[in-house]
Amino acid sequence: AHLGGIIGAGFSHGLPCLAGWWPVVLTGHRNRCEFIAQGAAMGVAAAFGAPVGGILFSFEEASSFWSKHITWRAFLGTMLAAVL
Repeated sequence: AHLGGIIGAGFSHGLPCLAGWWPVVLTGHRNRCEFIAQGAAMGVAAAFGAPVGGILFSFEEASSFWSKHITWRAFLGTMLAAVL
């Protein structure tokens, strides 16, 4: 879960080699919090092979705000993480 959150936080900042090209839509505090929550969910799903468990963990422990959009994005990401 920690590694997934760290990767999500790094993704919200952008890659250093793409500093001028990184979309502004992906930056900001709200998006950073969403990326961290989704990264934590994917980390749990990858570790235990439980996509719904990853979403529930992230919903309970890693986020302060949750919406339907985050749920569907996290579900898609956790399904991919659990399968791969």
